[in-house]
Amino acid sequence: MDLEEAIKSRRTIRRFQDRPVPTDLLLKAVSLACWAPNPGNGQAWRFFVVKERHLLQRLADALQAKFDLIASWPEAARFGEAVEAFRRSAASPLRSAPAVVAVAYGPYASLADRILAERGEADPEAARMAASRRRADTRAETVAGAVSLLLLALHSLGLGGCCLGGAMLAKGEAEAILGVPDGFEIFALVPVGYPAESPEPGARKPQDEVVHLFE
Repeated sequence: MDLEEAIKSRRTIRRFQDRPVPTDLLLKAVSLACWAPNPGNGQAWRFFVVKERHLLQRLADALQAKFDLIASWPEAARFGEAVEAFRRSAASPLRSAPAVVAVAYGPYASLADRILAERGEADPEAARMAASRRRADTRAETVAGAVSLLLLALHSLGLGGCCLGGAMLAKGEAEAILGVPDGFEIFALVPVGYPAESPEPGARKPQDEVVHLFE
């Protein structure tokens, strides 16, 4: 498929067939994800490709425990039935997926970051710029690019996946389960498998509503 077709036909897949995924396909998708833009071409990412069933279950259990905890808080009661649906579906992609790709990233500080750190918080303008940088973390941006390419690559290979944002609730547990090296942090968990669903495409907003053109 060409690029436009791949982009427009890709879907978020959360339900998977009970069918193993060949390791060579997973590694091919990861190798393509490694072509994502990254700061200074440092490629300070790590991909943890998990097919071992007991590790997948441990990841799912760790995430489920966090969702159960959140659902038990009195503050959750005001959200009604949505909380129970949230709790039930929390870890289901991890439980049904035959594989998961965890994406981690290592330390990174740009030249601007290093100078801002030296300048310190005493300078209000330096503090403002440093705070803006923290809100748009370069490492998270880089991982997002890699995950986008990963999902497109998986789709082109006949596989499906999704990026579990909620998985970061169990970030520390996931890092311990997978033995993530010191200095690296997991930013994304991507369950992968052969799709067991065919979601309809979600409507996209009109271009003139989301694009501000200056020419």
